[in-house]
Amino acid sequence: MLLILQDFNSKFLILLNICFTTQNTNMQATVGRATTSGANAASSTNIVNNKASLTLPNVSPNAYMTAVPNSNGSVVNMSASAMDAPGSGTFYYTVWMSSSTSKTFAEMMLELIVLNILL
Repeated sequence: MLLILQDFNSKFLILLNICFTTQNTNMQATVGRATTSGANAASSTNIVNNKASLTLPNVSPNAYMTAVPNSNGSVVNMSASAMDAPGSGTFYYTVWMSSSTSKTFAEMMLELIVLNILL
């Protein structure tokens, strides 16, 4: 998912919601910010800890927005929120996820909402 925002010195409330059925995997998710479209994880900044390059999976809780432990067949709703103050310019927000085992999550639904916080 890609969302383009162009604003000056704004703060954004980022809301992330992901629904899927687990498949014997640990899952992590976060949102990355980039200044170019089509950016990969290496050129994205993790909005949770404001560090580039974005790396998942990560053992540090301050490196992901939401996570779910290994389980099988459970219907999961991962929800998370974070504030981002990127400064001025054009920004591209992308959801990044990782699983402990390579799987196809055909039934996955993802929602990314970005709200501009007026000062």
